[in-house]
Amino acid sequence: DYYFMLKANLRTGEISFEDIMNVQKQLASFASYKMGDGNIKWKEMGPINMGGRTLAIIYDSKESNTLYAGGVSGGVWKSVNGGLSWSRCGTTEVSNCVVSSLAQTTDGAVYYGTGEQQFTRGANGTGNSGFLGGGIFKKMPGSDDFSLLSKTSPISGGYAWNNVNALVASPTDANT
Repeated sequence: DYYFMLKANLRTGEISFEDIMNVQKQLASFASYKMGDGNIKWKEMGPINMGGRTLAIIYDSKESNTLYAGGVSGGVWKSVNGGLSWSRCGTTEVSNCVVSSLAQTTDGAVYYGTGEQQFTRGANGTGNSGFLGGGIFKKMPGSDDFSLLSKTSPISGGYAWNNVNALVASPTDANT
């Protein structure tokens, strides 16, 4: 109940996808402040030995030293040296960083699913301590930028896309 109260709209007492998407867009507009805009200087204070909840990790099928990891509070991260060091994927701000699943197709495209239905309550997963997802995102080979598959947006595609905690790619068909 406490987590539901924190996430609910103060006027309606409900959690809606539209509210979540609007907040995510507002936060994305502040992206320059996250890393410092010339006026704000950030200093890492640690701890550096904790990465949050990593829910998905895959090896790149095309590059043996490349791994992708996804977490609930940090988006998708990539290592090109077998996991010795990591950098966040993408040059643009992702609109949903609640990553709960990863998969790669035979052509090298990487997908990630979002949301934590297993930690939420209610028919549409709007409560408790989990976070609602925002659909499925795709990265084409040769790029580090992910983009939302529009038909999986919870706003246009419905509640089925607020929790994609498992993805599987066909071993023979890149389109499945």
